[in-house]
Amino acid sequence: MPLFILFIMLYYIVTNLNEVITTKQYIDSVLNDNVNGLFLCELPTGYGKTYTITNCMREYAANPNNTRKIIYLTTLNKNLPEEDLKRAYNDEKLYNKEVLRIRSNFDEVVDKIPVLDIPEEFISAEYYELEKAIRNYTKIKNSNINDTQYQQMLVDNVNRAERNFRHFVSDTLKKRFSNKKDKLKAIKNDANYKWIGALYPAVFTDERKIILMSISKFMKRNSVIVEPSYEFIKSPLFTDSIIIVDEFDATKSTIENELIERAVSVREDYISVFRQILRTFNTDYFSNNLKKAIDSIDYSKGKIITFAKLKKEADEIANKYHTNLSIKVNENHIDRKQNFLFKDATYHSILNGNAKYIRATKDKEENIVKVFFEDKKTFFENRKKDDIVIYSFLRDINRFLLHFRRFLFHWANEYMNIINKERPFIADAMTIENAISTIMKKLELSSNQSKLLLGELCEQKISQKEKHNIPDDSFYQKGIEIFEFEDSDSHFDFTNLSFIKLYDTPEKIIGYISKHNAVIGLSATAEIPTVVGNYNLDYLRNYLENDFHSTPEDMKDRVKKQMFRLYEPYKDKGISISTEVISTEYSESRSEDICRELFGNNDFAMVCGNIIDNECEEIYYRIRYCNILYAMVSFLKNTTLKSMLYLGMALPEENKASMNYNLLLGLMEKAILFCGLNYNATDTLFVLKSKNFEEDKKVLINKLEQGEKILIISSYSTIGAGQNLQYAVTDKTNYIELAEYKNPKDKRHFTKDIDALYLGNITNLTTNIYTDEKITVNQLISMLVQIESLYENGEIKRSQLNSLIRTAFNSYSTGHTYENNELYKIKSIRMQATREVIQAVGRMCRTFVKNRNINIYIEDKLLEKIYSGELRKRIMSPELEAIAVLRETLGSDYSDERQRILNTAEKISSTGMWTIKGLLYRKWNERSMQIWHELRELVLTFPTANQSQYNADYNLKMLYITAGKKIDKYLYSQYYDFDDVIIDFGTSKIDFQNSGRAKMKGITNETIIYEAGEKNSYLPYAMKYSGMREHFIKLGYATTFEKNMYMMSPVLFHNIYKGALGEVCGEFILSRERGMKLKPINDPDRFEFFDFELNDGIYVDFKNWKPTYLQDRESTTERIRQKLDTIKGKRAYIINLVGNNNTKPTISCDGKIVEIPGLIDQDGKPITTNINMIRSEDFL
Repeated sequence: MPLFILFIMLYYIVTNLNEVITTKQYIDSVLNDNVNGLFLCELPTGYGKTYTITNCMREYAANPNNTRKIIYLTTLNKNLPEEDLKRAYNDEKLYNKEVLRIRSNFDEVVDKIPVLDIPEEFISAEYYELEKAIRNYTKIKNSNINDTQYQQMLVDNVNRAERNFRHFVSDTLKKRFSNKKDKLKAIKNDANYKWIGALYPAVFTDERKIILMSISKFMKRNSVIVEPSYEFIKSPLFTDSIIIVDEFDATKSTIENELIERAVSVREDYISVFRQILRTFNTDYFSNNLKKAIDSIDYSKGKIITFAKLKKEADEIANKYHTNLSIKVNENHIDRKQNFLFKDATYHSILNGNAKYIRATKDKEENIVKVFFEDKKTFFENRKKDDIVIYSFLRDINRFLLHFRRFLFHWANEYMNIINKERPFIADAMTIENAISTIMKKLELSSNQSKLLLGELCEQKISQKEKHNIPDDSFYQKGIEIFEFEDSDSHFDFTNLSFIKLYDTPEKIIGYISKHNAVIGLSATAEIPTVVGNYNLDYLRNYLENDFHSTPEDMKDRVKKQMFRLYEPYKDKGISISTEVISTEYSESRSEDICRELFGNNDFAMVCGNIIDNECEEIYYRIRYCNILYAMVSFLKNTTLKSMLYLGMALPEENKASMNYNLLLGLMEKAILFCGLNYNATDTLFVLKSKNFEEDKKVLINKLEQGEKILIISSYSTIGAGQNLQYAVTDKTNYIELAEYKNPKDKRHFTKDIDALYLGNITNLTTNIYTDEKITVNQLISMLVQIESLYENGEIKRSQLNSLIRTAFNSYSTGHTYENNELYKIKSIRMQATREVIQAVGRMCRTFVKNRNINIYIEDKLLEKIYSGELRKRIMSPELEAIAVLRETLGSDYSDERQRILNTAEKISSTGMWTIKGLLYRKWNERSMQIWHELRELVLTFPTANQSQYNADYNLKMLYITAGKKIDKYLYSQYYDFDDVIIDFGTSKIDFQNSGRAKMKGITNETIIYEAGEKNSYLPYAMKYSGMREHFIKLGYATTFEKNMYMMSPVLFHNIYKGALGEVCGEFILSRERGMKLKPINDPDRFEFFDFELNDGIYVDFKNWKPTYLQDRESTTERIRQKLDTIKGKRAYIINLVGNNNTKPTISCDGKIVEIPGLIDQDGKPITTNINMIRSEDFL
């Protein structure tokens, strides 16, 4: 062999080797570097990520120095890589010693109880109950009965019986063994107990190095028999571990569904929870140990919340809101399932009819708190000073319950320590969960009430570093709350305020576990930017900061080169990809006419058209059947195709108009005759459903391996991410092999992909509200989560958010929806369709063995939804490339980036407003005062910020807006003290005014537009004052607004920056002109009443009003007097920064309020007469 050929071959092998190692090195580095965070790994389908990851896991476990557990999670049990991992181990005994697959207790008992040999002493009444429940369930499961309600009842019976049997086994072990260690020893070695380990393998969780389970199981509790069950997420055992999340993006919907189900299952009356705590929250009722625990909290250093403070808080709420009385909706306003309150960052009222306001008042005559739902006019006519503000009532209870929960954890911890000190050393220690349970039962809280209070899976703990950050009050961290006013004859005397709290979100869960573990996110679409079909990666990037890691670009480049070389045979060896767009719009309503257009054969069209029209009337369904028939004929006529997969939204069932199995079978028979073939329709048409999927899939694969020609009908949800439909081939003569055979363990050389794919339109990307039936409460919450996610991502504006929230509740309460569902127009929704297409095409790109002819059919409505630009960002297979080319023939992708920038800016401004209100409307403490100070410093230092400054500061990322270009000013309009803000970048005031986007102020028709920028901050006037510029430079504050990518939001500019600027400049001027030493106010009880204390009881409040603006000064006089009286002040100087010589100071009649209209004029010159209004005795 010539030397240069040998050199080329060697170079190719080394290059190939390096590329494989690069991906492996990335995984290995995460496994071995002992750091936490989120590490995304987006690899194309067919690359062999399962092979790589399982080998990395095996190698990591083999090193005795590696102590971190590996937890492998995926959406479905059937996707767990057990076989691949066994091959990587190549040692069954070692595999069984180190690897544990945890399934649900239901799956374990259903599979094992019928075959397990259980000792006689455990054949109890609980065992017989379980055995009977399993027998009944199995009988129905194996039958053709499709009564889902009855099946669910049988599942519930098995779960209940399993729980009873498990408790019986656990209690028996407790009686015989004093601790966990002895129990485990018996289960391992004693024949009487070994069956327990076989039935409940989770008992070995602590000892295994690698744990495999579904993400659904991970979201539940681990029942380990030898100790109390625990939440996986909260367990120290699953902290500082390595968590591999396969099909990363697909796990979001699974987590979301689990969280919603968890929230709905503990629906409770909100006020009753508070009343129950209040009723039993008395130390006279507690044991000495419980009281000791309380005392140790009260006197422990640094514990802010004490029992006494909590009791006082509860009593104040009870007295203020008359919680001892029943709440009752006025009879005239009762309308079942019609009246709701919804809370995200603020409250939304969804009330019946034209009502927009809620009024509550104590009715002394009836001795109840009566609630009215009223329109604006009626509300303002009827309201009284002593009315109960329902929103304040709910906020105060919510704040109390938050304080109670935090106190509870401290109390339980102290109680646990007291009990454990008294226990023998060999006995199992009391857990924190048992301590909490003890206290909850002592307070006589029901199981549901306890679960409601403790429903948060991953409570955010504030680190020392984060104490200077504004709190993350986003939907992702705070969740949502739903209150429903429920009236019924069964509780006629009072109205239930039914409460559902979604504490956690998928983003919060992933963020939490990524902060405490190394999380590897694997998927072909791990980084696709949709907040509906994937996690909000922008949010996670900001939340995790340096602990968020995208797929390394150099790794992507290497993988891309490797895959492109793999795809070379498509050109070199003549693999042909044929694509066709299938129309879903026809002017004809008769199936016969549509078939005639499709096939050009009158007889065939008439026969098939009659079959279709006799079964269904809906034109949409008729078109679907005609297109499926077209797919059948195309598949049957092409003799080179052996397998075809049809994917749609619906699965065929008997007597189902939208997708009738018998109708499809009839059409297949006619198609076979039309093509002149001798196939059996029932053999050629194969329906793959979710029910009995694995069993049916085995039958299908066997038929394909036997060489049968099969059209597979399935749905996107059934096939799902990560599902494999490749089948073994022994004779590759008529096929093309993409890669040279090298690795005998690589199954891709011995299996073949599906030959053809039909992609039906993807609908129901949002909750389907256009049905005759009401949506369920789970669907309601799911839709609300989608809406909030889109708002957080800047894809809808606040007005759309409010409208869509109302639409969701109307669909739940009445089922009648007249509003258009705007969600379908939004990028994330359409990007979700793109993600589904990528995953669907991935089902035919998993092996190295290909048909010479590959056919892809795609419906026009689906093709329109695809973002070809997003496809181009990925490593595309030739099949996906063909779809991208097809999409590009329709024109460029629709872009709404400008609107998203505006929506995001307005949302960030709202976040700032809620942050400021949250600080101002609560009692100040050390942390909140620190945050307020940090915000002042932030805006003074960075009125605008560049990219590096933005990236380095959490608060900048939370509160600053961008126009997508460098700016130093922008326009805005606002309603109701910045509750609703509209922002405009880069246009004139006239253009903004004419756009119709600007808000109207009050009830007038005058459009009010403001400008945020250097000019309107009055910074230029201040910089003219002698020494001020140098003073600012010394303090590190900006002396001008530089053009930058990021700038303060309107609420920061107006409510913090302008005020802080007035304070800093005012203090400097008074010090320079009169030698005054102003003292900052650090007492929480007086903080932010005024800016400075000049002397004992003498206060100074600086303003930064427009020199000619009078309204603010006049309207605030009474408020200033109230503040002065509250803190028992003697006098307050209200001093504006910039004024003119025409406006004179004013003094109140009692001399307590002195208003000074300006310290300097617009030239920066001091206005001496004004400055001299400050009395010498007040500061000397």
